[in-house]
Amino acid sequence: MNFSNYKFKSEIFKRQLAEALELAVGQEAAKVKARAVLAVLSARDVRVSSAVRARILSCLDLAVLDRWIHRAATASDAEDVLHE
Repeated sequence: MNFSNYKFKSEIFKRQLAEALELAVGQEAAKVKARAVLAVLSARDVRVSSAVRARILSCLDLAVLDRWIHRAATASDAEDVLHE
């Protein structure tokens, strides 16, 4: 059975589906940005501990990850990237 053209009638289901999709897109964007932080640090030969790596990869806040990407470009230490 092909559901690609199915029109959901329940407003509650439509809203839940939209929220789930938005969450999934946001989580994927966070993964990409977290990998970017690590890539910048790697390109600069900055050592990243497993604890810092785990914190970066678990972050879902896109604004924080954007700040970390910028800091990674100049930080001399990976932990400096995370300090607010």
